[in-house]
Amino acid sequence: MLVAAVVIWITEGDATKLTSDSFRILVLLALVPGLLAVATIVVGVRDVPKAAPVAAAAARAADLRRRIVGERSQWRGFPRTFWFFMLANALFTLGNSSDAFLALRSQNLG
Repeated sequence: MLVAAVVIWITEGDATKLTSDSFRILVLLALVPGLLAVATIVVGVRDVPKAAPVAAAAARAADLRRRIVGERSQWRGFPRTFWFFMLANALFTLGNSSDAFLALRSQNLG
């Protein structure tokens, strides 16, 4: 995001609207990390052959889910402040999602 702000400041200066040339530069800059990610996947990811039957794999998956998520009784053991924090976090996330719409509307209005 900081790189995008610098590119816009260099190419646009104090203009209020983004030109197509600046937008193209930003898109090309955004392609670099995406292409690096794809190259990393192509070069670094290897397929692991199946070693266990399906029934054993399903049992391991259920056991893994229990270890990660836990049982209901464990979730109820969290303090009330934790659940209050989770609620506040969810509300903030919902409210913050409209920032993109505000940015688009402000650019529309000039």
